[in-house]
Amino acid sequence: MAVVGRKQLKYAERKKLFRNTPNEIRPYNYGCETEHSTLIESFNKTSYRLYEQYLHKWGSPGRKRQVMLETIIKNGITGPVRQLAKLRVEDLYQHQKLIQVLRHRWTRIAQVQKDAVNMDSDKFWSKMACRIQSRCQSNGYEIDPTWTDRAVLIDFLKAQYSKQEGMCAVSGQPLELAIGSKTTNGNKCSPDRRNSNRGYEPGNVWFVCWWVNQMKMDTPMITFWKRIDILAKRRS
Repeated sequence: MAVVGRKQLKYAERKKLFRNTPNEIRPYNYGCETEHSTLIESFNKTSYRLYEQYLHKWGSPGRKRQVMLETIIKNGITGPVRQLAKLRVEDLYQHQKLIQVLRHRWTRIAQVQKDAVNMDSDKFWSKMACRIQSRCQSNGYEIDPTWTDRAVLIDFLKAQYSKQEGMCAVSGQPLELAIGSKTTNGNKCSPDRRNSNRGYEPGNVWFVCWWVNQMKMDTPMITFWKRIDILAKRRS
């Protein structure tokens, strides 16, 4: 089931978030949007809403996945709805990834979730801590042993932000505690490793504006500043 914040949505609530026109299919690291592109694109608003109805009624954890598929077949439903229900029986992991793609494509759930985070600083810091932990796990970056406890990491992030007085450590611009579009929110708060050869640990993590982080990437600070000086001299 989809959730907004920590609240699990009922179907009646989810209906209010359906889109009339689909979002573009965004890329996912696990590649299901490529492998199942035909299935994803075959869903229109009507078929997607129908699938969510079946999933809401027959997709609870206590029910066997085969029951939902059998009900769809019994009701004479074909096309992408039956195909996705069949995939749910055969490969639940792939089904969950596809549901994420479809929900982003046909609902405003992602935007509502972003709005909920942006209106609550505690949710913002929790989201950032979760992303740091996930990045370390998926990319093999070292992380301070105490930071595997999310509460400890959140306390550090809040303290670091306070230490910087809410300002970017490099540009001095005010940091915005928000997630969302990179193009319209360039000053959003972004965690950065001062020394990219080291992991996420106290003394090596500070906050910069997103656009600064994009410019710096893994460049050593001394090299980064030299390049900035070159650009400044060229501009003057």
